[in-house]
Amino acid sequence: ATVRRDPMLGPIFEVRLAGRWDHHLSKMVDFWSSVTMQTGTYFGKPHAAHNALGLTTEHFSRWLDLFDETIDACCTGFA
Repeated sequence: ATVRRDPMLGPIFEVRLAGRWDHHLSKMVDFWSSVTMQTGTYFGKPHAAHNALGLTTEHFSRWLDLFDETIDACCTGFA
């Protein structure tokens, strides 16, 4: 939801994911579950999927900022 509201990232992803955000969120859950808990639930190629969006290092930096904010807001007890 934070990415969707972000003035820099929201429009980029809205064009690509209009009407499909729930499907994308499900893929993101599988991806992060695989990365953080080694569940093996994700079988995609995230770099290839995002390559066509024309993202720059500035976009990725903004995404990292939002990711950090989300982690801080949602996760406690981790160092």
